[in-house]
Amino acid sequence: MAEDSLIGRVGQQMIRRTIQLVRGARHGGMILVADTSNPGALAGVRLKYRFGQDEPSHRYRTLLFRILDTLAGATSKASIGWSDFASDGSTALERLEQSVFELSRLIANLTAVDGAVVLDKRLGLVGFGAEVSAELPTPERVWRALDTEGHEREPNDLENVGTRHRAAYRFVNDHPDGLAIVVSHDGGVTFVAKREDAIVFWEQSVSP
Repeated sequence: MAEDSLIGRVGQQMIRRTIQLVRGARHGGMILVADTSNPGALAGVRLKYRFGQDEPSHRYRTLLFRILDTLAGATSKASIGWSDFASDGSTALERLEQSVFELSRLIANLTAVDGAVVLDKRLGLVGFGAEVSAELPTPERVWRALDTEGHEREPNDLENVGTRHRAAYRFVNDHPDGLAIVVSHDGGVTFVAKREDAIVFWEQSVSP
């Protein structure tokens, strides 16, 4: 059995690499994560390019299962965690990590196209070139998180942000289960989510 922390951190690692690559390319970009099990998951989002829902678009999930199988095959423990992943130096795991890195590169390259890249909750590719409708309501106020959980926050002025950030706020406001990640041309990274009916954003420093 795989610990939730392992599954979560592998996904975080892929997203972190994607962000690093977008920052390095200096073209900026936006990633939207939507719960596509909800019929209205992409309401107000126009996808210019949509992926077929087959194995290539769900490549991350395939790689994750292979990583878990590889780790499970190398131990007799009842469960595997992040420490097992971090300490495993096998060639098989190294190849899988490289494949995850290449997927990060693909997602980063897609952000160079005008519009956002859309992923599902399992980090499967849904499409790219996505536009968030200007007709979606803009929240009256957004909040800057002062702690990791977003419990401590301060109000922020919407007038001082660019087009991508406004689109991210509208998306999350209309899709409370969603997540938006905005990478600015100058390398700034903003995560936007809904917390207790408030639109909250986290400004993050991601090391290149």
